[in-house]
Amino acid sequence: MVPFVVALLIFGAVFLFVFALGATGPEPEGVRVLDARGAGYARRSPAAREAAELAAGTEGLLLDHVFTAKAMATLIEVVRQGAEGPFVFIHTGGLPAVLDDPAPFGEEGIG
Repeated sequence: MVPFVVALLIFGAVFLFVFALGATGPEPEGVRVLDARGAGYARRSPAAREAAELAAGTEGLLLDHVFTAKAMATLIEVVRQGAEGPFVFIHTGGLPAVLDDPAPFGEEGIG
């Protein structure tokens, strides 16, 4: 229960800060939602493994080896195809899944 309350407080503080700045959200035509399921729901992919290794090695960002890593792989693919931002990547956790992976950063570890 405590993590939920903390998350709610953080969300509320961010909302008030953004509101105080007078920021507005993007126009609907400026939002693009992508399907990042890849080979299927709850299935690992080589691109997801590469994305998880890249995020860990360059940013210290730990992604679970299935869901968040596949979303990051999709974002990386879009950027490599030349899309221009800004981009929003919401990382909601996944650390328990990282700990479940026998080699979350590849056979060589974080490089």
